[in-house]
Amino acid sequence: MSTEKPQVDYHETIEVVSDTSVEQQVRDIVAKLQQEGQVSPPKKVANPITIGFGSFALCSFVLGLFNAGIITDLPQVAVGVALGNGAIGQLVAGIALLCQGDTFSSTTFMMYSGFFFAYTLMFCSGSGFLEATTANGIHELNQCMGLIQLAYAIVTACYFFGSLRMPIVIRIVLALVFCCYFFGCLGAFTGVVVLTKIGGWFSFALAIGSWYIMCAMLYDEEHTFIKLPLF
Repeated sequence: MSTEKPQVDYHETIEVVSDTSVEQQVRDIVAKLQQEGQVSPPKKVANPITIGFGSFALCSFVLGLFNAGIITDLPQVAVGVALGNGAIGQLVAGIALLCQGDTFSSTTFMMYSGFFFAYTLMFCSGSGFLEATTANGIHELNQCMGLIQLAYAIVTACYFFGSLRMPIVIRIVLALVFCCYFFGCLGAFTGVVVLTKIGGWFSFALAIGSWYIMCAMLYDEEHTFIKLPLF
């Protein structure tokens, strides 16, 4: 009788499951649950950036008409557009983007919304700002406008350097915003009307660029015949 213990070989089988197969299984389960009504399909989230750029474009266009000296006998139209479109429109876009977690865009739109709110308060006849700053001439008014535009030119430069990896059209728009504030600041501090008018023409270019971004994000194959590239 042999005393040797029988030799037993153990063979383990490991099933390797790829990530793609797991993802496919998850998608199949979710699709089945959706068909049975147990899981609701994901809701489509709107892009509020179009609201922000559309509001910025319209307000920049009207202010460009005023600053360039093309329309100077209707200053109240700039105040109305600044409040009703520039301030409120960008504030709505900024809050929506903040809820979506887009820190850069929300900060940008809400900061420029603050500028148009300040512009409205300063030039609204009921605020008393114009009467106080023009009591001894227009010098104090120009200094106030130069100071606020200088501050926004600095913050716009910060936004521009923070957008160097974004599409080139975004960088162009931010560069145009900087030029608007910079030349407006120089014109207000120096009293040279030509510099203010140059800032107004940059405002026209800013409006065109902002409208282009708005259209590039709005146009799609489902609703339009063309699709604009976002360079």
